[in-house]
Amino acid sequence: MGLKKLIQENSAVVLVVSMLMLVLAGWRIMSQGSTELPDYKWMYDLNRQVLVQAPRSSISPLVMDSGVYEFKGMGEAGAVVDVGLYACGGTPKLKDGMSLESMGDKGVRIVFLSRHPDSVLPELEAKGYEAMPEPPVLYSDATGEEWVWEGSSQGEAIFGAISTLCDGERGRMILY
Repeated sequence: MGLKKLIQENSAVVLVVSMLMLVLAGWRIMSQGSTELPDYKWMYDLNRQVLVQAPRSSISPLVMDSGVYEFKGMGEAGAVVDVGLYACGGTPKLKDGMSLESMGDKGVRIVFLSRHPDSVLPELEAKGYEAMPEPPVLYSDATGEEWVWEGSSQGEAIFGAISTLCDGERGRMILY
């Protein structure tokens, strides 16, 4: 009964405190981090076998410092390809030039490598992803030795391996 009486006698104070709490809660929700993606993305250099930071607009395969790579059955193209990373445990700090071993030490695994087929590269390079929002994609495991079509049974098997990456630990995709 004492709390009810206190609230009734101090309704103006209660109203001000309630409003401040509402504003504070709203501000906290709004400032919980931007949903914007960074202006870079992680890629993987098949020649040097390291992570590479590249502009978000980069189209895979990309020629960078290490030159070209011989893609089995497809010929030469840029050695830098898109990479899908999976983190076991917390959120690791990734660095340009990280090797597979140092990624593994931080609980990061490569789920897949991806690139676009040569047939769509001229249009993508000329017009960008806006002209072709969902271009065809080829996938590989972390070795980059064999490339399969997105949606094929082999491509699905690459993604199915996610369940074995963290030895029963909870993990998450790193989406940048």
